[in-house]
Amino acid sequence: MYTPGHRQRYLFLSLDNIAGSLLMSNLLYERIDGAKSSRDTFLNFAALTRHLSGNNTTTAAVKFQLATYNKTSPCVARVLERFGWKIANDGKRMYEELMGQLKKGAVNANGKTLVLATGDGCLGTCNTNAYREVLCMFLKEGWYVEIHAWLYALNNGYLRLQKENPGRVVVKPLDDVICELAQPNERGCRPWSSIDSKDSLKKTPLKPSATAPAEPFRLENKHIDDRPYVRPR
Repeated sequence: MYTPGHRQRYLFLSLDNIAGSLLMSNLLYERIDGAKSSRDTFLNFAALTRHLSGNNTTTAAVKFQLATYNKTSPCVARVLERFGWKIANDGKRMYEELMGQLKKGAVNANGKTLVLATGDGCLGTCNTNAYREVLCMFLKEGWYVEIHAWLYALNNGYLRLQKENPGRVVVKPLDDVICELAQPNERGCRPWSSIDSKDSLKKTPLKPSATAPAEPFRLENKHIDDRPYVRPR
């Protein structure tokens, strides 16, 4: 069974995938109270950052944050800087930074967790198996791995990695906490609050979603059986 522990966390976010997949899905918005279409939603960057950071800042130390984008508006992407993210308009940057962190943490890396928020698994390269090659290198060096993704956009290879590495790799569906991460896009709303900042992430952690399972092992496995739009190969 995977447990978050007190490990240092290194966050990598594909903004195009996480934000874009929410807007393009014909299913996800139905789980958001008050949303009438996929375009009638916005992603709360403060809530997303807290979620990827482990919610409880007393037990999880975030050491690195990188968000990459290509199609997302630069004005929107730059908002992430308020929450401690480095941003890059270059898909290859994610792969390069992953390799850089792997090299830095190759020695005594048992206290580190790679947090990857994406879906397609290409990591900004043309190699569709890049995700597996990279993650296997991290696992070999003693890292733990968390994958955060919308299930309909999830590369099923991540599920296989979880099965092959129990207790070391976990897939955490964003679907199960969507009501905490996204809201209806009412008039005047933005994907961030004017009072939100990196300091605001130290406030009260997000409440668990009413639909999310309470036990970690249920979270690791429920999406395989309960999501009709994900078909593990």
